[in-house]
Amino acid sequence: MHRNKAVYDFNVRIEKSFVIGRASVSGFMEVFNLLNTDDLRVKTIESRTRGAAVLGVIGPAAAEHVLLVEGERRFGRRFQVGVRLDF
Repeated sequence: MHRNKAVYDFNVRIEKSFVIGRASVSGFMEVFNLLNTDDLRVKTIESRTRGAAVLGVIGPAAAEHVLLVEGERRFGRRFQVGVRLDF
């Protein structure tokens, strides 16, 4: 069994609130995955050999080795901007 290496996820949020008359307004900006890492998390690795019958070619030299990797890659850096109004 193979274990994936550790990954760090740094997210930041900046928010500013102020009052306009009787209303309260706030705006914010969030950044997800600040370091912009795109690590690959491998779930399974499988090695197969496909023979000549599958490829339609005659002879043992036509065997093909295939490596199947199931995994997921993280998204890169993402931004989110929003406004909130309370009255």
